[in-house]
Amino acid sequence: GSDAELLNIHRDVEKHVAFGWGSHLCIGAHLARLEARVAFEELLARFPNYEVDESGVVRAYSTNVRGLAHLPIILEP
Repeated sequence: GSDAELLNIHRDVEKHVAFGWGSHLCIGAHLARLEARVAFEELLARFPNYEVDESGVVRAYSTNVRGLAHLPIILEP
């Protein structure tokens, strides 16, 4: 964009680049995403009655990460 040379740590980020981008895309990115999706699908299939313990949620903020550092969940079969 027009302000690409500016460092704005509060900018809205639409996509993460954990696996790189363009010609630098990680060769295993598609497999990693598939494995994560299957793992979550199986977890939710086995434990459909889950809850997030919102009192224990810890957000992570750094120069290259914005997300969750800790997300406790309560699983009930």
